[in-house]
Amino acid sequence: MKLKEILKKYWIILLIIVIIIAGLCTFFIINNNKKENKIEPIVKELPLRIDKIPLTFNIV
Repeated sequence: MKLKEILKKYWIILLIIVIIIAGLCTFFIINNNKKENKIEPIVKELPLRIDKIPLTFNIV
């Protein structure tokens, strides 16, 4: 009998506490499921093609 009286008197406070606990649980679950997306470049080094550059030497 006492429990029903307490629930009638403080049902709004109990509802707010339950909502806060549920919100915190969902917040932690969402943050734990995030994956960090690291974008790595496909080409790490550009090839240097010497044969495409015309070079001339003047030997003295």
